[in-house]
Amino acid sequence: MLTGTVPYERETTLATMFAHVNDPPPALEPPLLNEYPEFTPVVQKAMAKKPGERYLSAGDLARDAAAALSGVRYSGAPSMVATGDARPSSQAPAGPSGEAAGLATAAAATGPSGAAGSPSAPNVDEGHTAEHPPGGGRGEPATSGASRGDGRLRRYWWAIAGLVVVVAAVVVAVVLLTSGSSTNGSGQLFQAVLRPVPDNHVTGSGTAAVTLHGDRATVTVDTTGLLNGASHPLHIHAFGEGICPPASAAKLYNGHLAISTTDGLKYYGPMAAALTLSGDTTMNSMLAFSRYPTTGNIHYQRTITITTAAANAIRNGTAVVVVHGIDYDHSGRYDNALDRSELNSAVSQDATAPALCGTLLNPASVGESG
Repeated sequence: MLTGTVPYERETTLATMFAHVNDPPPALEPPLLNEYPEFTPVVQKAMAKKPGERYLSAGDLARDAAAALSGVRYSGAPSMVATGDARPSSQAPAGPSGEAAGLATAAAATGPSGAAGSPSAPNVDEGHTAEHPPGGGRGEPATSGASRGDGRLRRYWWAIAGLVVVVAAVVVAVVLLTSGSSTNGSGQLFQAVLRPVPDNHVTGSGTAAVTLHGDRATVTVDTTGLLNGASHPLHIHAFGEGICPPASAAKLYNGHLAISTTDGLKYYGPMAAALTLSGDTTMNSMLAFSRYPTTGNIHYQRTITITTAAANAIRNGTAVVVVHGIDYDHSGRYDNALDRSELNSAVSQDATAPALCGTLLNPASVGESG
């Protein structure tokens, strides 16, 4: 809203996801930075990667933003205006007028000194934007702020109620997608035959197997004939069509016909688990090259925890194992034959393009279907 652009705009969806996870919050640039020099720390705290480094409540963010609009930086104690579940246990609850009115009162009346009516407390007048900051009105009585807040709540009651329902639905969806527990599928085996991705000049082959115990997955990947001495990111992909990309997905890169990671995204879906040799297995490790195998003949085995959604995708036959990293021109290295990677311009596309791919299927169900 401040800049008119999204914070992590990249050429592809997967590159955007990678930037959200790994890139630091962007700083404001001139001329906005010159007009509001204190706003960058507010934005960067609100967008911090670690939840514990963010604001405890929307009221805390509003307080710091109001101070920044006035050209100062709030330096008082945190959580001056947090209420309800956002309120730390050491903070007194909102007054008898209710949590919503208490938040409106505190946000309007509490300033850098922590006291209502302080001459240095920045207020935000209605009808003003960051482009036209308020020109006065400091030291306004708390009752005025409360009445404005109450009137606004009454006026937009149904909109607020609808928003609460939407937010609740989103929270439920996130919990279902990221929950680490499940009671289904104990000891189920799923296997994949890993074949070369069309047009990527891969001569290797391989197999993969996943045994599910709830949301614990024991994963085995074996390959032969891939590039030696270079990292091969191993991933489980899901939530797409659950198939490997066909030759028709290939595009021209630096004059060469090939299939990139994002070309295959429509078919095998986003990354659901990073099959690293050690440590984290989330999106954070999508391109953690130092923690992936570096031999062409890979023998990988590890037990990891995956999300319930990923486990269900495996059970439903819509999860794919992909081994990335191709020696497109058979030079013996990742040498930018296809130019820079769309996921990270610091590495070659040869290092991130899919080499081998196979859909995980239950051997019993495959046998029953003939």
